[in-house]
Amino acid sequence: MSYRPPRQPPKPPNRAPLEPSERGDARLQAALAQARAADTYAAAATCEACTRERAASGDPEALCEDHLAVALGMRGGWAR
Repeated sequence: MSYRPPRQPPKPPNRAPLEPSERGDARLQAALAQARAADTYAAAATCEACTRERAASGDPEALCEDHLAVALGMRGGWAR
């Protein structure tokens, strides 16, 4: 009789790395951006500068420079 080592279970297949859109941090950033934009558009509804910008451009979703910067995440915080 010869020695035989115990059988090892098969190794699981290698998983492909997550796509950037599937990573938790990307999903969190997308959710925060969506919430920031919703809050910004709600605040822009009562902003006089946004009203003037919408009238001048004819775009019903136009934002003033301040609200646009917040919506794009270029200015810290969600409120002016």
